[in-house]
Amino acid sequence: MLSRPLATFLFAAFLGFAHANDNLDRGDYWYANRARGAQRDQADRKIADSMTVAYRKALADSSVEEIAAEKLLQALYFKGRFAAPDPADRMQIHTEAKILGEKMHAKYPHNKSIMSFYALNLSLWGKEYGPLQAV
Repeated sequence: MLSRPLATFLFAAFLGFAHANDNLDRGDYWYANRARGAQRDQADRKIADSMTVAYRKALADSSVEEIAAEKLLQALYFKGRFAAPDPADRMQIHTEAKILGEKMHAKYPHNKSIMSFYALNLSLWGKEYGPLQAV
C-alpha cells in the first residue's frame, strides 16, 4: 500500500498530465475544425484564438512541452496567415511565433516540425516587419 504523501503526489501528477492532455485535445479539436465558419480565405478568429489558448495552456506542462510547442507553432502560423487580416495583429502573432520558435528550436534542435514551423513563422515575421529591417 502506498503512503499517503506518495499517493497524493501520484494523484496530483496524474491530474496534471490529464489536464495537459485535455488542453492538447482541446487544441486539436479546434485545429481539426479550423475551416468552420471561414469566409473565403479568412478563418474564424474565435476558432483560431481557442486553438492557440489551448496549446499555450498545454505548453505550460513540461511533460508535453515538445508536442505542445509543435502544435502551438503550427497554430500560430495558421492564425497569422488565415485569421488576422489586420497587419498590426499579424505582426504581433508572428513575433510571438518567432520568439517561441527560437526558444523551442534551441531546446529541441532535432525536432523537424518545430524547425520547419519556426522557419515558416520567421519568414512571415520578416514579411510583416519588412525585408530590409528583418535582416
